[in-house]
Amino acid sequence: MENTIAKLLTLSQAEYEDKLFQLWLKYCCNKAHNPKDLQKLLANTALNKWFLFEISRLEDEWWSEIGEYESVLDPTTSMALYNEKTLNIFMLSCPPLMDQARKLNIIPQLN
Repeated sequence: MENTIAKLLTLSQAEYEDKLFQLWLKYCCNKAHNPKDLQKLLANTALNKWFLFEISRLEDEWWSEIGEYESVLDPTTSMALYNEKTLNIFMLSCPPLMDQARKLNIIPQLN
């Protein structure tokens, strides 16, 4: 589905992945309490997997809403509808995973 979404949005695979990374970064910034907390959230694999699962679910909803109109939608409208749908991620959270991520003890490495 990733490649299909990238094509519908007229993005290369790299641009699509960058868009997802930017959304992940904004999501973590929105949920973090401070810079150290942000680092812990960004570094947590389980939280990232949850985020990608939820984004995939939102993308499936987006596709089910626009799929039959694919041939008549221009790329700008498709992107606007995609952005509107995926921004719903900010209304979601997984407190157990966030709590687990915040327990991570980050030890700076001195070289």
